[in-house]
Amino acid sequence: MATAESPNSAIALATSGIRMALGATRGNVQALVFRQAFLSAMVGLGAGLALSLAGMRLLRHIITGLETGHGEIFVEVSVVMLAAALACWLPARRATKIDPMSALRQE
Repeated sequence: MATAESPNSAIALATSGIRMALGATRGNVQALVFRQAFLSAMVGLGAGLALSLAGMRLLRHIITGLETGHGEIFVEVSVVMLAAALACWLPARRATKIDPMSALRQE
């Protein structure tokens, strides 16, 4: 079975293998990959949340009688954070599965 892989993910996997060959533990590599991906997701989520709250405030002034509830937004943000954590954890786990010797041979 052939898999399509972007060049960036192939480079990230090779880098993870090299880190493990140099002595990094699987937990260290997984934490590094997860932290980088999750930070990007949280920056995007924070910017989106700020812009949506500002947009709702603007729409409340333009459209009279518009009711906006903030409770639903925080539930939705929590669901998106959970999905982002899962989406970051899977590649981080995959990065620890690479054989360090094959990564060194590849370079």
